Amino acid sequence: MVRSPWWWSWSCVLLMAIPSPRSHAADGDLDPTFATGGRLVRSFIDQGPDQLNAVAAMSDGRVVVAGRAWTGATDDVAVARFRSDGSLDPTFHGTGRLLLPLSAGDDAATGLVVLADGRVLICGYAGNGGYGGFVARLRADGTFDATFGSGGIVTVTRFTPQALAQQSDGAVVVVGGGSSFLVARVTSAGVLDGGFGVGGYAEVPLDISPYAPSDRAASAQGVAVQSDGRIVLAGFTNRTSGGDMTAVRLLGDGRVDATFGTSGIVYVDVAGGSDRADGVALQPDGKIVLGGSSLQFTSAPQSDMVVARLLSSGDRDASFAGGGIATSRASTVFGARTDSGLAVAIQPDGHVVVAGWVGEAYQDSQAALCRFRSDGALDGSTVFAGASLAHGLAARSDGRLLLAGESRSSVPLDFVATVFAAVANGGLDGTFAGGRAVVPMGNAEDSGRYVIAAPDGRILSALWSRDAQRRNITIVTRQTADGALDRTFGSGGWVAIPTPGDAMYVCGLALRPDGKIVVGGQQTDVPNGLGHVLLVRLMPDGALDPAFGANGIAITRLDSYLSIASMELQADGRIVVGGGQYRDQATSVGQAIVLRYLADGALDTGFGSGGISYPGLTGQYAHVKAIAFASDGKILAAVQGGPTSANDSLQIRVARLNRNGTVDGSFGVNGLASTAFPFGAMPTDIAIQGDGKPVVVGWSLQDDRQQPYRHSLLARFTPSGSLDSAFGGSGQVDIPSGSGDFETYSLILLPDGRILATGLVTDLTGVGRMQRVALVRVLANGARDAGFGTNGVKVQPDQFVSLGYGSAQAPNGTVLISGSSNGDFLSERVLLAASAINQPFGGRARTLGGRLYARDYDAGGEGWAYHDQDAVNHGGQYRPSEGVDLSTSAAAGSVYLAATATGEWLKYTVTVPATGDYVMSARVAAPTGGGVLHLESGTAYVTNAVAVPNTGGYQNWQIVALGRVRLAAGTHVLRLAIDVGGFNLDYLDFSATNPPPPPPPPPSTFSAKINFQPAAAALVSGYAIDAGGSYALHGSLSYGWNAPCESRERNATADQLRDTLVLMQGGANPGARWEIAVPNGTYRVHVVCGDPSYFDGNFALRVEGALAVTGRATSTVPFREGTVTVTVGDGRLTLSNDGGSYNTKICFVEIAQ
Repeated sequence: MVRSPWWWSWSCVLLMAIPSPRSHAADGDLDPTFATGGRLVRSFIDQGPDQLNAVAAMSDGRVVVAGRAWTGATDDVAVARFRSDGSLDPTFHGTGRLLLPLSAGDDAATGLVVLADGRVLICGYAGNGGYGGFVARLRADGTFDATFGSGGIVTVTRFTPQALAQQSDGAVVVVGGGSSFLVARVTSAGVLDGGFGVGGYAEVPLDISPYAPSDRAASAQGVAVQSDGRIVLAGFTNRTSGGDMTAVRLLGDGRVDATFGTSGIVYVDVAGGSDRADGVALQPDGKIVLGGSSLQFTSAPQSDMVVARLLSSGDRDASFAGGGIATSRASTVFGARTDSGLAVAIQPDGHVVVAGWVGEAYQDSQAALCRFRSDGALDGSTVFAGASLAHGLAARSDGRLLLAGESRSSVPLDFVATVFAAVANGGLDGTFAGGRAVVPMGNAEDSGRYVIAAPDGRILSALWSRDAQRRNITIVTRQTADGALDRTFGSGGWVAIPTPGDAMYVCGLALRPDGKIVVGGQQTDVPNGLGHVLLVRLMPDGALDPAFGANGIAITRLDSYLSIASMELQADGRIVVGGGQYRDQATSVGQAIVLRYLADGALDTGFGSGGISYPGLTGQYAHVKAIAFASDGKILAAVQGGPTSANDSLQIRVARLNRNGTVDGSFGVNGLASTAFPFGAMPTDIAIQGDGKPVVVGWSLQDDRQQPYRHSLLARFTPSGSLDSAFGGSGQVDIPSGSGDFETYSLILLPDGRILATGLVTDLTGVGRMQRVALVRVLANGARDAGFGTNGVKVQPDQFVSLGYGSAQAPNGTVLISGSSNGDFLSERVLLAASAINQPFGGRARTLGGRLYARDYDAGGEGWAYHDQDAVNHGGQYRPSEGVDLSTSAAAGSVYLAATATGEWLKYTVTVPATGDYVMSARVAAPTGGGVLHLESGTAYVTNAVAVPNTGGYQNWQIVALGRVRLAAGTHVLRLAIDVGGFNLDYLDFSATNPPPPPPPPPSTFSAKINFQPAAAALVSGYAIDAGGSYALHGSLSYGWNAPCESRERNATADQLRDTLVLMQGGANPGARWEIAVPNGTYRVHVVCGDPSYFDGNFALRVEGALAVTGRATSTVPFREGTVTVTVGDGRLTLSNDGGSYNTKICFVEIAQ
């Protein structure tokens, strides 16, 4: 087959798009403004193999790549330059592409540097890849620079160049190796520098004693030049201990720098395997970063990406990952697959990124990225389906990353891609993958045990895990509302609890109002079996909280056989832990135990005896399995165990303690209430209804003759501790699965009185033990809910072994389930029918035609009937157990909604008696202006956003008009949204009268508010959008740019006006000018410039010639803004950059006549 030249056949394929909950680009996504969806994939020839080895970013946004291309018989050097939008730059060699046949054999470029004036330096090999190579310099237009060497080329004879760097005097150093590190220095004129080493070459002998000198046992693969002119080399050396990452530093004349490491050399042994560095980068503080890989020769050899950070002295940096070395081993995206790093870069914010591949190199591998924080913690990783290896990596000044590499598919393709600053973690499906996300954490077993739906929509889970050595590990994960791991938490979305000594077994998870996370567990000494209580508190970002216990960890050693099974957080921040304390392990005889801790992790000595209480049960398997708090602060504990080991003696028991830890003798019998299931029972969870009745869930023990399978059990007690006969006739409900064991572990009380329990069913009727997540729902009277699943039981139709342990009520009528699936962490979200979610307060819909009091929002709880910033009713009135802040005062004359906060909302089920027009108003009080609210019904707005005025104080009440709307007769669910908080609300008034029409509006004046944002970004109420397009008509306004500009969304701040921007001096339109058509007249113009993520601009922005915004962006002042008054006489208001400005980014503009 005859193959065409490489430039004849440029074809594009989709590389990858990381799932995002919104249609616009998010942090970690490919950059949609570059090429097609952020990826440029080019076939150099109809059939490969072709390969891009290096990529570089130019200051104006253009991109240069270099590598090799197949021409039909041999490979030739290939160089290309692209515009910032990914299109080929025709000012480079006429087509944007250059092919260099340097020999009759195979040629390739291995290194690339773009100079400040646009010239391009490349190095590589010529002639079948043997020893020897070249350095070439091209002009900015792609032609050879004849002032360099011989016609633009210098021959390197002693080694094959792998990388190059330019020194401050214009000289070039190239590196490679063989049995040592070799360096050549070429002057700016293209001549080997005779003052460097010997004849322009320097050689660094290395420790390769076990290998024959002829072996290719050492090579420099990367090079960087320090600001003082010293040269840093990075590569590998095969030594007695195996291959080691190797760093060498040379003086400017080629001599070894004896102040670095040992005689100028540093060997980095990662873990005793075969290690190598393939790239090097320098931090501004002088630290040296090596990037590469480490291969461990175990029973299943595995390679990991590696970053090593050295001090300027050559010593390992102990502040980086605890010892100077960070690896990708913990990546949940890579899992157990082999991965290897081929290039390294440092982003402006200090993050270190390694690029390479994951899988099996040159067979089924995929290009991959792994990012580490500046302290060495894993920040995330991602894989690019459709690309085999990433060879080249560069970080742009705006934090974006450029990758170049190859794809070895049936039609080999090379690719260059640009991605946003933060590498995504290979996020889970934004739609929850049909309701389910299975996350391999890289351990032998991972099982979610506890789950919390946080007020901000994120999801916290605590996992019990085991590593390959079967050691217990506790892991905390955080997911975004769409199910993706939250990369801002811990290491790519999860934290392995760093417990001292033996491993931790998790027993509870709690979230404080300040965002800190409390994890409870048990630690058992090996081999004596003595147990300890272990509490850990994490900061919102997953770091240990130094203000808690000893650097985030509190341990209580009781020198007994201790088993901990439950932990809950009181409203005042104290922590309550439950478990069992045993005299010996052989008999399992012990007593139930409850401990309480202060918020700082110290035992609460005012509770029980020295912080410990014993809730009245001593016997077989005595154990507190779950804890709940009554509205009066008393503690209820679900206790397992019994006086003997007989099954029928082991029952579900509930103990009640007073707030000080003493047993409440008024509850049950001596503070203890019990079920009477015929075959015994094991409790797993407890909750307290609004009427004070405790509900317990668990499962039965089996009797091989009479009851061969375990059943799901529910029990409800009266507030005094007797079984509630109104529940199932006896206070007990027994629910079999019909085909095997049915174990329920978690309990949710639904707003309408129904009860939902989650767990698992083990099918024992077929071959094997297929386990599936299962749910059961009963009515308030204990009868099975026939409208749910099959007679109240719903078993998920899994094809895997899946188990559900923890559950939590979540917003929008959903329930979260945490468990495991085939040994991996399982996070599942289940949708409930609306009838199980919202109900009118008091069971009766309010009839419109008068006042609707804010306090009478629907029943249903957080995320269902309302959303509040925290779970506490700070006013303490009317509905004290819920999170909505309700208060009262003489001035108000009633109970009112207090201290509203931005983003809160409440729902009201109302009845409209007759179709007609309704005039709406609200009684409000506010000490300042700026509050905003609106009403919705379903997906439609009932009112526009209405401003709440300054009434003179929180108790100075006024009536504010909300407008008039036509409502149809029937039942509606209205949603009151607090767009901007800071006011009190007493009631809404709906009047069916038809008042006289309002007076005519005053003569209209021109005004406009424009937010500069990507077209797909979320809209800001009241603002038109400008996505960087040319001047055009937008609805009733005409505005735009003199030429298209690039727009960005950072997803770095909740303020959408400041989270989006347009680049006024980007590569697409460096001389951008924006105009809007306005009537001639005088205008007040307010402009905001800046970037929430990158502080690299100096702004000098003029409006109609008047300087409106000036100043440099910094991390402390990322935005600059100004207001000017200008006069327009030509019908267009113009915004433009002044001299001295650079990298100007405009966020929004507000114009008023």
